[in-house]
Amino acid sequence: ITVSWRVDLDQRRPASPSGMSNPAVVQGKHGEFIVAGAQDRRVRVLDTNGSEIHRIAMTAAGESGALQLPNGLGVVGDVDGKLFGLDINNGTVVWTGEFSSALLSRPVPAGDDCIVQTENNQVFRFTPDGKKVWSYSGPLGGLGIQLQPSPVVHRDRVYVAMKNGDVVAL
Repeated sequence: ITVSWRVDLDQRRPASPSGMSNPAVVQGKHGEFIVAGAQDRRVRVLDTNGSEIHRIAMTAAGESGALQLPNGLGVVGDVDGKLFGLDINNGTVVWTGEFSSALLSRPVPAGDDCIVQTENNQVFRFTPDGKKVWSYSGPLGGLGIQLQPSPVVHRDRVYVAMKNGDVVAL
């Protein structure tokens, strides 16, 4: 195995708190791009050679990971509880959703829409243009871990692991 390239997203110091999202590969007008959030409140759009194409401002550290919707927008969340619909080609925010808790898990596709889960056990479905379709509130409290599993969509159900240890099928 060899390293093709390496990019320091936000010049993180040793022992810094977390704040990096899982990268996603998205398709832009001019090829594939890598999208990743960082602790410095920015989403980076990189080409497949590691060169930065865009740096998009968020309100807080991005830990959620990213997803590309069928309409071409990228979706990424931050620890302040905001979800951003991003125009990857222009490096702009197209729409924003706001929640009462951090978005730590990766948004997942559900048809043309996306499903997101917040740290306080809420689950939401959004259309590609940022409209909420439905929401579900699970039990509050539970385990004090910072890691958040992503929901799983299979056929007509959404499976969600809650912080109290329950798995819910919606």
